Amino acid sequence: MVYVALQVLLCQAKIQLNNRFEQYQKDVTIFNQGNVGKFNQADLIKRQAELTRLSLDLKTKFSHHSNKIETLNAQIKLINQHQNMLNQAIKEFNLSTTDRPESFHKGLFSQNQIQIYGFNSFDDLRLTLAHEFGHALGLKHTTDPKSLMYPRLKEQDIHNFKLTHSDLDLLSSTYSSNDKNH
Repeated sequence: MVYVALQVLLCQAKIQLNNRFEQYQKDVTIFNQGNVGKFNQADLIKRQAELTRLSLDLKTKFSHHSNKIETLNAQIKLINQHQNMLNQAIKEFNLSTTDRPESFHKGLFSQNQIQIYGFNSFDDLRLTLAHEFGHALGLKHTTDPKSLMYPRLKEQDIHNFKLTHSDLDLLSSTYSSNDKNH
């Protein structure tokens, strides 16, 4: 806001100085046409020197103002870059925490193929692959949050994972029903 207000003041000063220059030019024209009584040459030279000095002062102020704006813009750009880096770090941190439930939608079993398209660690990859292998074996999802076949990473021990009773029950029920059909 301060820089905008200063810009407005500088522009107003420039307009006033331009008006004074225009009046000076008119007065010089009148003097050159021979109307010497109204002006004398020494006064016109003095006015010209003052206008030149004011013009240089105004140019200096504009230059300082532009430099301040450039510095401020560079600082804003740097702050924005830091903000973007911080946002990215927060996003990566949020993705890496396992305290919240994560979907197993990091892999897909379809048409005898398992495709893995996202994992956060080796243990995460191992659990995702095991989950998708479960689907490849014909297993459906369970309601046990500690189970491999639960649709989300939730209460599973990702680092020391073992099949739960619900996983083993699902596996045995899937394959015992297949044995009866064959």
